[in-house]
Amino acid sequence: MKKFILVIILTLFGFYSIGRTNQLPAKKNPQVNVDSLTVVYNGLVEDEALCKWMIIGPIPVTDSNSKLITQEEQKKVFDEEFISPPDICSSVKEGKLLVKNNEYKWQPVEARDGIIDFAKIYKETAFRTVYAFAEINMAEAKEFILGVGSDDGIKIWLNNKLVHENWIGRAVKQDDDLIPFQLKKGRNQVLVKVQNMEYGWGFTCRVFKRRQFEDRLIFCSGSGDLKTVKLLLSLGANVNAKNETGLTALNNARLNGRKEIINSLIENGVDQNISFPAKEKLVDELFYNYVKDDSIGFAVLAAKDGKILYQNSYGFADVENKIPVRLNTKFRVASITKQFIAASILKLEEQGLISTGDLLSKFIPDFPRGNEVTIYNLLTHTSGIHSYTSEPDLPLRVTTPIKAEALINEIKQDTFDFNPGDKFLYNDSGYFILGYIIEKVTGLNYGDYLRQNIFNPLGMKNTGVYDSELKPEKEALGYSFINDKISKSINWDMSWAGGAGSLYSTIEDLFIWNEALYNGKILSSENLKKALNPVATKENNNPASEDGYGCGLFLSKYRGLNEISHSGGIEGFNSSLLRIPEQNFTVVVLINCLPTPPGIYATYVSQRIAEIYLWDKMEAQ
Repeated sequence: MKKFILVIILTLFGFYSIGRTNQLPAKKNPQVNVDSLTVVYNGLVEDEALCKWMIIGPIPVTDSNSKLITQEEQKKVFDEEFISPPDICSSVKEGKLLVKNNEYKWQPVEARDGIIDFAKIYKETAFRTVYAFAEINMAEAKEFILGVGSDDGIKIWLNNKLVHENWIGRAVKQDDDLIPFQLKKGRNQVLVKVQNMEYGWGFTCRVFKRRQFEDRLIFCSGSGDLKTVKLLLSLGANVNAKNETGLTALNNARLNGRKEIINSLIENGVDQNISFPAKEKLVDELFYNYVKDDSIGFAVLAAKDGKILYQNSYGFADVENKIPVRLNTKFRVASITKQFIAASILKLEEQGLISTGDLLSKFIPDFPRGNEVTIYNLLTHTSGIHSYTSEPDLPLRVTTPIKAEALINEIKQDTFDFNPGDKFLYNDSGYFILGYIIEKVTGLNYGDYLRQNIFNPLGMKNTGVYDSELKPEKEALGYSFINDKISKSINWDMSWAGGAGSLYSTIEDLFIWNEALYNGKILSSENLKKALNPVATKENNNPASEDGYGCGLFLSKYRGLNEISHSGGIEGFNSSLLRIPEQNFTVVVLINCLPTPPGIYATYVSQRIAEIYLWDKMEAQ
């Protein structure tokens, strides 16, 4: 969970950069001697990984048996050491180390593809620390730049001097951190501490090569890494260099609103008149690393003022049969469904058939506490009803059909998470129930209602409720990226998703929908305003808030611009529909994979595309 949350946080708040950062298979340094007591490298060579180490662990960060350890507790252990680094280094030749009355033994390991994967070495990995040790024998003193990646926090000592520390939650990625590494003549001792939060755990280390300085400078100028930018400039990196996309460090900093880095580059004499590459080329670059022979598929669209600026497709709708994604490929869009259900309820309110103030008990008389829950509570995730999708056994059940009444009866058995109206908690049960209520009110199943009242009138010919027995033509199959491999995902029977997430669509149909919704073709101005008004709760009753959740839509700000959006995620499919109202700007991203490979989550990509087209309208960060 930790890794997933951190990826989402990094995605939402824009820690990204355009530029290729391929993780290439690491070259192994052949000049290394290993015995049962130590590892000795005879010099270092650029671009070669340090693949062999002595390691010791896993050492628990606390004596507590608790499965949940706070960030503060973890950080405290990271900042301090169980034993002094010199004593840890001295213990290598003894082959063992005593920590808190527990004896640990040193052992030699060798990296696969340059990554030391502790999760494959140790059974216990959560909230653990490991130390790695190696010696480097140098004929002459020499400075290198060390490229390091870790999962999670990392500290490095060179000859008992701390030269690097980074407390961070992340997956292992080559060269995430660059470190000046001054080796003396003779023998040098390197000690590495890698502390894990949860799940994946490891590190990689190589000598960073000089010809990569410029690419890294461009990347870090976009990601906001001022420290590395200054380091690379001090080492002579060409401030005006372009990457393969044609992007310079200054242009990437401007794209991402990195004010301090822009000033630093200007101070170092950057040419401020080098033009940007074509926007289309920058968007294509976002997908460069992910389109391979076994690539998952993507469909992408960007539009402004009702005109499509960019649309493209990548990868495969069917990986096994090499069927490519096309612009009209249909993807399951999961929770993007919710805005269609919300709009339907509001349309029915305009017709006098329902009110958002109606009680749930009016439609399902025996629903527990139904006389306390309003339709508006269901629309805004403030009902307190427990979400059925949080049940741990759900993945074992979703591949076979279920009747709506049967699932609602199960939902009735769950205890409320909180009193209705007290707080916001994203909830699939509420929208499943709303889909059922549409049927009760109209006499039509919600799919027929949507087709007759929204899809057909708007010309959305490639959108509908997914039926496992009547699969749509030209559909994308669903995949998952797990253990560094693409494989077929769990195939939901979408009767389990219902009003919470059962629709399929295309990038063009979702563009049509966005234009209709925000141009008053679906709802009255009064109800559109209601849909876009952040819900107030007892816990959060700030009438001035511009962030939150309306009716089927998330409301937020990104770099000074208002965003209206919703993502969708279900095993095998990930989607995002984004609107920036001041600019009449829409982005649609559909992916047939969840979990996705790192760095390609649909919400993340949507915001990156918005930055490419609107960076000069956005605030610095």
